[in-house]
Amino acid sequence: MNKKFLFPLLYPLSTKMGKKVILLFLLTSLILFSSLYAQRGFKVVVKTSEGSLELYNQYRALVIGVGDYLDWPKLPNAVKDAREVASVLKERGFITKILENPNYNGMKSALNSLINLESGPDDGVLIYYAGHGMTTRLADGNELGYIVPKDCPLFTKDPIGFYDKAISMEDMQTYSMQLPSKHLIVLFDSCFSGSIFTLGRAAPADISFKTARPVRQYITAGSADEIVPDKSIFKDCFLDALKGEADLNNDGYVTGSELGMYLESNVVNYSRNAQHPQYGKIRNPKLDKGDFVFILDTIEMSEAEGAQLSSQYGFLEITLYPFAEVIIDGKSIGEVPPIRRIKLLEGEHHIKLRKSEKEIFEETIHIEANKIKIFHHVFKK
Repeated sequence: MNKKFLFPLLYPLSTKMGKKVILLFLLTSLILFSSLYAQRGFKVVVKTSEGSLELYNQYRALVIGVGDYLDWPKLPNAVKDAREVASVLKERGFITKILENPNYNGMKSALNSLINLESGPDDGVLIYYAGHGMTTRLADGNELGYIVPKDCPLFTKDPIGFYDKAISMEDMQTYSMQLPSKHLIVLFDSCFSGSIFTLGRAAPADISFKTARPVRQYITAGSADEIVPDKSIFKDCFLDALKGEADLNNDGYVTGSELGMYLESNVVNYSRNAQHPQYGKIRNPKLDKGDFVFILDTIEMSEAEGAQLSSQYGFLEITLYPFAEVIIDGKSIGEVPPIRRIKLLEGEHHIKLRKSEKEIFEETIHIEANKIKIFHHVFKK
């Protein structure tokens, strides 16, 4: 910068009037910043038998994929899976951060940032980890699970180094307790002992005002000593769940409890009994009463998707099983595979699904501008 112009620029700031200008500028900037920050994300509101329930100011996700290990066997698909999960969560309205092949310091830093800088008290927070997991036995006979950063050494070769670099489930429990957000769900696409949580087996309850109470929920891809394949069954089932497959009571939402029950059943089935997911809530009476909720009906578009449309259009995202012909407002759009997205004008539309001449399903739906309507149907056998 030219020094000749620096003094005239700074000089007024040392005067009494300059101080007032600075104060006014700072106050204006603060108000503007606060306004912009408040507009990020969107409100997550669900409808219950007790009335409307505002659950979250926004969804937030940290997705971690570790495959390029220094000592452990490499996992070629872990980062790819993390990217796929992050992309789907972003479509579902999550403010998403992805962490690829982090070392110990990078993983700890991301978790600390999520807790101390990024998350608010009314956020719904999700953490997804794809990578190696391990279980060790403690002196009292109990087991403790760990997730493994890129630079963590093998336990069999360097146990001290392993304990220095691995992140234990007790560490994750501490992070969970420090998080200010009322709802947290953590999914581990790896196998280890789930000693920090009470295993869940209860049937999913309808969403109520009790659902909004604080909760920490955990789901693992398998139990201790099981092998999770690099081609992840758990990830595929999780993404199917977000399409509506895990909506076990057909209310338009998937709760953390429904998700855990769905993954337990389907991963066991598709892995041919090789993987047994565990799910449950933290062992803490102040953090085990609520339930995480994924909204399936209508979600906000990303900026890129919104830019594709004028203010009069939205998207219909159709998921069917098995394949069937889809007819919208009397016009056939052909046979729909597992998922398809269609651009439609804002307003009501008539949907007809025809699997055969005798197997027909019809429904009227409402499309909102610049939003995605999720429509899911399974023909019963």
